[in-house]
Amino acid sequence: MPAMAFLAILFTAAVAHTVHEKDAPRGDVFVEMGAADMAVHRSGQSTMMRRESDVISLADIKKHDAGRQLPLTNNTAYHQALLDSNPAIVCTFERDESTDSHVVCKGEACGGSVYDRCDLNGEISGTPEQLDGLVPENTEQRSMYFDADNEGFITIPDHQLLTSSSTGFPNRTVSFFFNLPELTGNHDPKILYCQGDAALGGLSIYYKETTCDGGSRPCQFVHMFAWDHENQDGNSEFGTEYVGTQGIRCPELNEAGGTYWVAFNFRQRHDGHHVVYDGRIWKHGWMDAKHCGTADGHDNVTLPNNAKIPRTGHELGEIKLGGIGNADRAASCRVDGTSTGTLNVAQGSSGYHCNCTMDEVAIYNRPLSDAELWKTPTGTITGQLCHADSLMHQVCADRAHTAAANAAAVNPLAGNR
Repeated sequence: MPAMAFLAILFTAAVAHTVHEKDAPRGDVFVEMGAADMAVHRSGQSTMMRRESDVISLADIKKHDAGRQLPLTNNTAYHQALLDSNPAIVCTFERDESTDSHVVCKGEACGGSVYDRCDLNGEISGTPEQLDGLVPENTEQRSMYFDADNEGFITIPDHQLLTSSSTGFPNRTVSFFFNLPELTGNHDPKILYCQGDAALGGLSIYYKETTCDGGSRPCQFVHMFAWDHENQDGNSEFGTEYVGTQGIRCPELNEAGGTYWVAFNFRQRHDGHHVVYDGRIWKHGWMDAKHCGTADGHDNVTLPNNAKIPRTGHELGEIKLGGIGNADRAASCRVDGTSTGTLNVAQGSSGYHCNCTMDEVAIYNRPLSDAELWKTPTGTITGQLCHADSLMHQVCADRAHTAAANAAAVNPLAGNR
């Protein structure tokens, strides 16, 4: 027997005793060696083998997941999880087949998730670019890229469950995936989500570039700001220079950009004493979703009793995604409660387009719990985020084997805040 063949047999036998295979799919096999692990590739898929003594880490999973061409599995588990959670609406960014000028939306405001055509399908403005979805292994739902050059944004028409309820909205959750490019040096706010009128009330979610470490380096943050300046319909006034001035922001984003999942909650506290809003954000490479709070270190913005997101349903107050439109009006959204916090949108201005890719926007008229967003207190994978892609599913599966007490101790989202 040739020497090389004999060595190959010895090597194969040794490997059989030191590694085990996880969820091996069928198909042809070849082995790719690494210092501490081996990747097995079959039929365009990649799984992983580890030495028995090693623990699978997020870095390992990411290393073997990155750069490979995803199989056309059409895995819509995350999208279905959104629909099953009874949102007012979920808008994806594939174009409506019946008209090229709308994107597909479903949910309670559409009469139920089974409707094929929704009168609230998002209206496309400008020429945003259609791209593959941001949720890996889902080839059915798409995403869209918005910037000042294509003047793109999406308008979701008024509806009682979204913007035009005469009593306002005491609870609201907004969640979505978005992808940002690397820092560009443009410090103008970039609108991800906006509903309302700057002079009256509304809710805006945006990101903004700034400088950190005393101005020595560029950085950027996602922000949420809510305001009501009318004090009508029993609502408490907030988002002014005296109450809830600055809103919240999330932990610093990567300077090189990347894909993030974010969820913002506006809710009545269980103790009945205050209204608060806060958020969570997660990025590939972070083991946990991170809590978004105020710039001065508080977990949330605390508002007076009876604070609500006011009725915004009128020509200027519809929900906008990816930017806001140019028009002959003084202002639309706000970034804070100061006199200079208004986003002025005059004819010919940039419209504060997000310069980003957006996917799977879900809007609820209730606060999503930590269990729905992330936590797995019963040892089962329940959160929406856990179904986002194969990477997150593995992280959640690892968590499910940890005692609930230990998981709560290290989970920044544990418990209701």
